Parts: sequence; C-alpha cells; structure tokens
Amino acid sequence: MGQIKEPSEEDPISYMTQRSLYKHGDPRKKNWGSTPHKCTVWVLKSDPNTANVIFKCPNCDHEDQKQTPYSEPFAFECDGCGKTIKVPKLDKRLGKKKKKKKKTKK
Repeated sequence: MGQIKEPSEEDPISYMTQRSLYKHGDPRKKNWGSTPHKCTVWVLKSDPNTANVIFKCPNCDHEDQKQTPYSEPFAFECDGCGKTIKVPKLDKRLGKKKKKKKKTKK
C-alpha cells in the first residue's frame, strides 16, 4: 500500500497497540514479552481503514514496516516469508479491570 505514515498534531492516532508475536504453539506465549518478535500498530484518524505496522516476524525474523488494510481481528502478511501474522488480542488479565458490583442491602 505504501510507506507508513507517522502521526502528527494535524493527524492524530485513533488506535495504537504494541504486542508480542509468537509462532503457533510457542511455549513462551504464556510469558508476555519474552520474545524479540513484536509489532507496533497504529491507525490515524484521517485514514481509519489503513493500519501502519512495524514488526519482526516470528516465523522468519524479517523486520519490516508497512501499511495494510485495518480490520478486526487484525492480521497482516510478512513480506519475507509470506505467512499471515495474527495480532493477538489482549490477555483478559492485562485488560481493563472489572468494576466491583456494589452489594445491595435487602
């Protein structure tokens, strides 16, 4: 699609995430952050259908940056090996904390 677009004051970010990437069945997956294979993804408000990605492929160690169509769940293809890289969802333990329900008196 083209070179990545850096965010600016005139064109702010609407979505951004950084995730660790693992091969299917990698035992390190249980230890978040224990891999050198990572990706940074951001989507600009001016172009909500295009994701800018900087990554290191967990399959071939290829490092690259690219633009790719953005959709949920997010995945993109490595130009080095041609494999699809799925960006994992946040672990529920690391996500938002659940609000405690207030006990009602009867």
